[in-house]
Amino acid sequence: MMDLLHICSLAAMTYVVMGVIVACIRWFHVCHPYDRDPDYYFPGRKAISLFFLSSILLLPYVFSPGNPWTWVLVKAFFLPYNIYYLTLLLFSYFGSVMQWRKWRGPAICIGVPTFLMLGLALVLSLLPQNQLAGAEHALMVAKWIIIGLGLLMTVMFIFSVRIILSWVKTIDENEFSNPADFPVNFAQRMISLLIASIALLWIAAIVDRQWLMALLHLILSVLAVGFLIRALHPQRHRPLEEEEVVEEDGKTVVVTAGEKHTYSYNLTEAKTKSIISAIRRTVVREKAFLNPHLSLQDVAEQCGVNRSYVSRVFKTELGGFFSYVNNLRLDYAEAYQKEHPEAPIHEIAAESGFGSRQTYYSVKSRLRPSSR
Repeated sequence: MMDLLHICSLAAMTYVVMGVIVACIRWFHVCHPYDRDPDYYFPGRKAISLFFLSSILLLPYVFSPGNPWTWVLVKAFFLPYNIYYLTLLLFSYFGSVMQWRKWRGPAICIGVPTFLMLGLALVLSLLPQNQLAGAEHALMVAKWIIIGLGLLMTVMFIFSVRIILSWVKTIDENEFSNPADFPVNFAQRMISLLIASIALLWIAAIVDRQWLMALLHLILSVLAVGFLIRALHPQRHRPLEEEEVVEEDGKTVVVTAGEKHTYSYNLTEAKTKSIISAIRRTVVREKAFLNPHLSLQDVAEQCGVNRSYVSRVFKTELGGFFSYVNNLRLDYAEAYQKEHPEAPIHEIAAESGFGSRQTYYSVKSRLRPSSR
């Protein structure tokens, strides 16, 4: 009958093999036609590949699960290192989407102690056990250092989650205008998954039993497969479009789908006025603002104008899509209330294009905080 150490070794090997497979597929395989611009459709792809490839660091434990220093290596890998790298994955993916790179310097500096601890544990796990006799005190010190670093990395992870949730909130509040193409639903699901994973890591670290770590290896292997299936399809919201020919300063410029979100369009004064006129016709005179699900894409299609042009005009000429549309709704709500003084607030909100009474109050407090 297979003993516990053999089971632990097989579980760890399963995790390592699965990590290498996921890393290779994620690195080399990009679904067509999204391979035209993988950095746009798959931000953080290389960081994800390196994270899963780093599972090979557990090979000393696979071949010698009874060595106390390989056990230290496992705990250093799964507690501080894993939590640290999960934080990097959040920033590398969503930071790339938001074009925010200030996280890199501080994150690397904070991660130095974790890499030193992991490197030391790796070196000691490779040494013959007879050279490490009487190291009980060192093992205990290593255990507490790992827990301390784990706490530090957890704080860092919580900080990163707060930043990303603030981005989610900003995008969600601007649900009627989303030019940043931020994958809100994917962010929420990913954060929930990572929180659950970190909770499992802490449980395994506190219980400090090899059988529980073996179970964790198998659970994480299954989660890795699920993550790969999800990650193979892009999570960016903008649908893939063919290359588009636009005019800039009298020159013909070819813009690919991945370039559109950052491309700077120079509009002539006449073109700008034409777009403003089309927007006012669609949103104001045709009362498109009363549609609670009105989006920037809807306005662009109804105006018959490129979405990027419409977005730019809203930002530079009309104060932003969210403010423009919802100020119209607030004006309409005031007029409706005067015409129907007995109408309840939920009716006023619904008739004015707000999704709910709560949305109405939220928008009003944001755009007109001084109004009574």
